[in-house]
This record gives sequence, structure tokens and C-alpha cells, in this order.
Amino acid sequence: MFRRILVVCLALSPVATTAKDLEHRFVHINAPKEGTRYINGIANLGGMGYFYFYGQWKAEDLRIRVRIYRPTGDDFELFQEQDAEIGAPLLNDPASLQYVINMKPKEAPKPGKYVYRVDCLDVRGEEEKLLATESVFITFVDDRKPADDDIAVVRDIAYREGDSKAWRLDLAMKKDLTGKPRPGIVVIHGGGWLEGDKSSFVFKERKAPANIVDFAKLGFVAVTVNYRMSREAPFPAAVEDCKCAVRWLRAHAKEYNLDVDHIGAWGNSAGGHLALMLAMADKVAGLEGDGPYQDQSSLVQCAASDSGPVDMIHEARDSAIGGVVQMFLGGPPEGDRLAAYKKSSPNSYIKAETPPLLLLYGVSDTQIPIVTTDEFVLALQKAGAADVTYYRLAYVDHCPHSLVAIPEMQKVVDDFFVRNLLHPETAKEVRRWKR
Repeated sequence: MFRRILVVCLALSPVATTAKDLEHRFVHINAPKEGTRYINGIANLGGMGYFYFYGQWKAEDLRIRVRIYRPTGDDFELFQEQDAEIGAPLLNDPASLQYVINMKPKEAPKPGKYVYRVDCLDVRGEEEKLLATESVFITFVDDRKPADDDIAVVRDIAYREGDSKAWRLDLAMKKDLTGKPRPGIVVIHGGGWLEGDKSSFVFKERKAPANIVDFAKLGFVAVTVNYRMSREAPFPAAVEDCKCAVRWLRAHAKEYNLDVDHIGAWGNSAGGHLALMLAMADKVAGLEGDGPYQDQSSLVQCAASDSGPVDMIHEARDSAIGGVVQMFLGGPPEGDRLAAYKKSSPNSYIKAETPPLLLLYGVSDTQIPIVTTDEFVLALQKAGAADVTYYRLAYVDHCPHSLVAIPEMQKVVDDFFVRNLLHPETAKEVRRWKR
């Protein structure tokens, strides 16, 4: 069993600054001659144990080398060194820096909080230039102990056979399988359809919102799924994989005492987009793929989106993640590709029969412009959707529930799923407010 790494915070700042405990926000850094860079510190857990960060540089020809130093008493020693790839252009043509640090179990220290050091260097010329350095706060958690005595956690279940390693899910449920069938929840990780892992939402010790162990304690059969990333297979692969996972869950209902008529989905960022697609894109959309269990429905009965994109055309053209969206969809929204953009957008599937939705979005989010969600909610209202809950949070950044971790959101999410899945009779009492 691996020790997984919880990144409490990560930020880069100019050379000679002191470490700061910055959580889940963009940090503006002035770098001489290279323009302004934006570093986003995101809490994330990976299957093998990893953390990541993003940077954006105006200079298109930057070549970045990242050095990671680990603590040794009162000093640091070089731990890893690697050139970082410059990814797809984003809004206003900056470049996106992405770096993943893998850590083997034997390399992880004892559980606890540590400070690692990250150096970013420009190595374009003969002499390398130190651009920025920062301390990274990391909490190591030993997850080898069971999360809870009455909760069973099963890892790496294949929901589809084949060559892709992504076709796996983790499942949590109460060990006692007696009683009436239990509703299900599918948890989908974010990461720009480029990275991330299902293990982000498995163990209670990590205190991650939308943890499947916590959902299991509430009485759900909860799964968290992996799906193919854009580099392995662009759209519609991610949607098809998540739909296949829902079909797998229904096909194995007897094994897990699952109520096939009451399944919900939760996702953050890119995962929020996929959760909405599970609730809104029916079989007519042509997104079932060639996976198994085609006799089962892939639709869920409700969905919660923690900052998931709803208008992919707008995202590609006018958001900070435009390049990531274009990578997901194979290019910019033009020509014949416009059809794929519309097909991948939740706002293309608005209708009166839309199932209950919970939308958690921050007004200060540069990745998901709040105007897209505003228009989405207005369109749902105009169509006559009966149950839409919209939290439009002022001065809040990306992913209010999972990354910003606003405490009140936990109860909001739990109550939404309890109302719609555990006690669906209460959902019938919801009435749309009319002028």
C-alpha cells in the first residue's frame, strides 16, 4: 500500500521570499523580463502519490527546469530534477507549465508535515537562471489503516477490460449489506481532463470534501472513478468512460445492494463537467461509447458540480483554461469541430426534464467565468427545470467545495444527495419559484 501525499499548499514567489501557507488561489508573481506569472497551488492526491502545479509565462520560448529539494535536518538536499514541458497556450497566449513529481513509497518520510523546496530555473542559455524559489508544505499520510471499522473500501476495480489503465474505480460502502438497496454516488476528480486520480476522494484521514468514505457513512454505495485523460484519448473518451462506470455500477447492483433507480454524481472542475454530462446527456446524445453493459442506463438522477464548465465554446475562447479545453476537444472551436464543442457542453442538453442539479461556483474564478453559469441557470429556469440549486459565491475562486473548502458547502452537498437519493420523496416537495 502506498503512502499518499496531501499537498496542503503550493506556491512559487520571487527569489528570497519566505514560505507562505497559500491555499488554492492564484498567486501573481513579478518576474523581471519574463512578464507576470500565475501559479496556482492546488490540493491534489494521486494514485502513486504526487503533487502538481501550474505556471503561466508570457515568454513563449522559455525552457524551465524544476528542482525539488527535501529536508535533511536544518538543510535541504536535491531530491528530483527534471525539465518541465511547456503545455498548450492559454488565454492571451501565455504558456502553461505543468510538472508532476512522483514519489515512491520508500521515498516518503514518516507521516507528518514537512517543507520541501522548489526551484524554477530558465535554462535557455549557457548559464541557468533562477527564476523563482518557494517552500512547499506537504503532509504525508499513512493510509494503510482501515478508514472506518464498518466501512469497506475496495480499490482498483476494473469497470471495463482493455488496454487502458484508466478504466478503474474505487468503491466504499457499509459492510452490512442487509436492508433495502442503497443509492449510489459517483465521484469524479478534476484536473483539466489532463491529470488527477480517483484516490483523491477515498480516505477520511485526508479530510477531502466529497470523500467516498464519508458518503458511505451516510448510507450510499460510493465510487470514485478514473477516466482517460486528453493525452491518451480526447473527447468524447472521458464522458464515455464515466458513463461506462455508471453502467457497470448498475450491472453489479445485487453484489453491492445498490438501488439502481437512485444514483447521483459529484465532480469538481473537469469532474464537475463530467458529472453534469452524466445527468443531462441521454442515450440520444451518442456518448455511450463502445464499452460494456449497454443494456444499462448511464444517466444519473441528480448531479453536483463544483465549478464544472458548462459552455465549452466560451471556455475555449474566453477563459484561463482555453488551451486545456482545446486540448480536450482536439483544437479550437471552429469549422467542423464546433459540433464536438456543442456536444461536449452541458448547456446543449437543457430541458424541462433535467434532473436535480447543485451548482457551486465562485465569482472570482478565472477558469470558469461566472457569466457562463449565470446563463446556464437562466436557461434551465426558462426551460422549466424543477430543481436547480445555485450557489453563486462572491469573492470565491475555483471549486468552492473541494479546493477553497468553504465549510458550509459540506452540509449543502450532503443534504442535496440525501434529499434526492436517500429520501427522494422529499424531492417531490420542491416547487419552482414563479413570478
